[in-house]
Amino acid sequence: MNIKEDTLIRRQTDIEELDKKLIEKERDLESMNIKFEGLTKQNELTKKQLKEKIDNMQEIIQSEKDTRDMWIDRYEKEQQEHVKTQGELIKAKSDLKDQVLAVRNEEIKLSTANKQI
Repeated sequence: MNIKEDTLIRRQTDIEELDKKLIEKERDLESMNIKFEGLTKQNELTKKQLKEKIDNMQEIIQSEKDTRDMWIDRYEKEQQEHVKTQGELIKAKSDLKDQVLAVRNEEIKLSTANKQI
């Protein structure tokens, strides 16, 4: 019976050690689950923050596009006005030259008429 008792004691000791290891592994598992939940929440928070950053950057980009489009429209309008003004200036210069030539022509006619008188 001594062998049976030794075997029983050894097996009982093995069972106790395995129970201790099981409890330790369950604690490790619980600890890992807690860490996992913490990391999951942290990941969700980071994801939310990054999404907000992306949304803010998209708003900034849209604002910059709107500003750029406004400046482009303003430039095109001013460019058209400049072209129109340049056209008017060229026409005014041409009219001035025509008037100067007409005045000179009349001066010549007057001078010729004075010489004849």
